[in-house]
Parts: sequence; C-alpha cells; structure tokens
Amino acid sequence: MLLTSLVTLRRPTSYELTPEDIFESSLGGVFANDLQNHHGDSPTSTLIYTPSNPSYAPISLHTADVNSEDQRQKFAHYLWNAGILMAELVGGRPGEEGTGDEARNEESEVWAEESRWPAGTWWTDAEEEEKWSVKGETVLELGAGV
Repeated sequence: MLLTSLVTLRRPTSYELTPEDIFESSLGGVFANDLQNHHGDSPTSTLIYTPSNPSYAPISLHTADVNSEDQRQKFAHYLWNAGILMAELVGGRPGEEGTGDEARNEESEVWAEESRWPAGTWWTDAEEEEKWSVKGETVLELGAGV
C-alpha cells in the first residue's frame, strides 16, 4: 500500500479541471517512479485522509490559504507524505490488540480482514513501531505557523 492511496482530493463541483490538473494527477500512472509527495495547494479543495487502521474515521481537511502571505508560507498549503506516515504510525497497526480496533463496527471489520497487513509488511517493524506509540500519552500537534 502506498501512502498516496490513503489521500483523495475533492475540488468544489463548480471547479473546472484544466489540462494541467489532469496531467498532474496522472503522472504517477505514467511515470512509476514519480511518486507524489504532497497533496493539495488550493484552499478551496478538500483533502480526505483515510487511515489504514479502520478503527479511525476518514479525516477531511483544508490546507492553509497562503496566497496573500509573502513572508509566512512555510509550505503549510500542502499535506506532505511525511505527515501521512506520522498519522499512520501514531494511529497504530490495523488489527493489533490495544489500538482501538476492539470497537470496530461490522463494516470496518470486513474491511480490516481484507486489508490486514501480513507480518513484516506494515510501515515499520514491531521494534520501530513501539517508538512511535502514543498509547496513554497526551499529544500536542504543532502547526507550521500559518
């Protein structure tokens, strides 16, 4: 599973696609080594992140509107793959005990069975995963200052 498969971009229904939009969204299919590492740059678009752990609901978000900011861009107008990976690591491996999967509904239970990660195929191994665990901790996310 690729990180990019966890993110979808929804533009307003009134948005008219340009040839550049279509070409940009197809680059990964044309050039297999050209992985998109950031998503969204329009404050009118909605990004939807669907965690691989089915105990968490999809998250809809908008990126910052930096069009009028000359001094404070800091690239906060993108959702980066690094942020997606961090969300995956903090959310925990799907189907593992203690990750909140015990409360899954029937629909997500079916999804989890179909997408269960075989041993050694998740983002990290068990030792590295333990370093990212926030179970029982209070977490504060700091933004990019926009």
